[in-house]
Amino acid sequence: MQMENEMPSTLKIDLNIDKHKRPTLVIACPSCQHELTHHLETLLPDSTLNCEKCNSGIGVTRNDLLRAQDLYTRILIDDGGKT
Repeated sequence: MQMENEMPSTLKIDLNIDKHKRPTLVIACPSCQHELTHHLETLLPDSTLNCEKCNSGIGVTRNDLLRAQDLYTRILIDDGGKT
């Protein structure tokens, strides 16, 4: 495990949830702030997404995915299942 080498994430993340309650991760590129979207359930820890605008590689860590899953859970709880 490389936990001791992991740095805290500074990615700006948000979620969009469709009418079937499937979450799409929205990430702001750290270099140019362009928003990238990717279905949350298809991302694996330590994935790299490429920004379509500036072509920067954006690493998505296990902590980022945990933050996104936590946000998804809180949104569903706050929504009361209405989404």
